[in-house]
Amino acid sequence: MQNKNRLKIIIAAAVILIIILISWIFKSKVVVNDILIEVPVKRGSFIAEVHSTGHLQAENSTSIEVPSELSSRNINIFEIKITDLVEEGTVVREGDFVASLDHSAVEEIMNNAYDELEKSLQALEDARIDTNITMSNLRDGLLNSRVAVEEQQLVLDQSIYESP
Repeated sequence: MQNKNRLKIIIAAAVILIIILISWIFKSKVVVNDILIEVPVKRGSFIAEVHSTGHLQAENSTSIEVPSELSSRNINIFEIKITDLVEEGTVVREGDFVASLDHSAVEEIMNNAYDELEKSLQALEDARIDTNITMSNLRDGLLNSRVAVEEQQLVLDQSIYESP
């Protein structure tokens, strides 16, 4: 009976040893591609640097919106660049300088509008001059017509005395 118990213990130990040996063989094949780096430990301050791309969201931040007049589709401004911005971490209050926007897009639209205004004013002035010339010609025509009517009236009045 003792031999049977001893045999069971030996078989169980052998099975456990085989399982450990098989798992160690398969585990060592997986770890072959891993690189283990050993560095001696030094005492000092711990610096953690993260290098990554993407966007950071501050814990306490305030969104700054562009005035709604600039985002209107009617004025045809599709891209506005920020030319100057306050330093990060600067505490600002209401009314303080935060950012400066590139004025070139707005200036270009204003210049185009002024050019169109000047063209329209010039066209208006041309129309006024043309209207004045037309009115002057019509007045001259009216005066000439009156003179012609008066001449014909005189001819008619004198035709009583003489035949034409």
